[in-house]
Amino acid sequence: MTARPRTVLMLHAYPLSSAMWQEQKRALEAAGLRVLTPDLPGFGGRAGAMESLPQAVEALLAELPEEPMSVVGLSMGGYLALELLRQAPDRVGRLVLADTSSRADSPEKQADRRAQASRVLAEGRDFILNAAREEHSPATFAKVQPMIEAPRRRGSRARWRPWPRGKKAGPRCKP
Repeated sequence: MTARPRTVLMLHAYPLSSAMWQEQKRALEAAGLRVLTPDLPGFGGRAGAMESLPQAVEALLAELPEEPMSVVGLSMGGYLALELLRQAPDRVGRLVLADTSSRADSPEKQADRRAQASRVLAEGRDFILNAAREEHSPATFAKVQPMIEAPRRRGSRARWRPWPRGKKAGPRCKP
């Protein structure tokens, strides 16, 4: 039986940032684990945009320790976690996926993402904030609002793309 990984990589959801993991990070660190919570390009105030899943993961791999990790991905982070598993299965000792899919988006979903990306460029993030306000309790909305407001507009737009090939962009890990 292999040893449990001592490093946890937590990949955040759209349109949030690594701040979404603060409480989990504290608990895991208190349990003696090393926790990495990167802000993905265009999120958490980080410059850039995710142009493609393979390139984002390639850049991420260059910054990660060369050891098996427990990888946690929520929503968009789950897409990245699956791509990480595809590119470097030896770096994934455990995998937790939540609210994500292992299948490519349908043409309808891709069209919906492009429409929302156009709306972000035209209107900014207000419509995303309003949707989050309606979807979440006031306490939860108070936690996610700063994370939604922090991404750069290009990062929000890039998340909704159907992951075209493009220039290399990747997250920076915060140990």
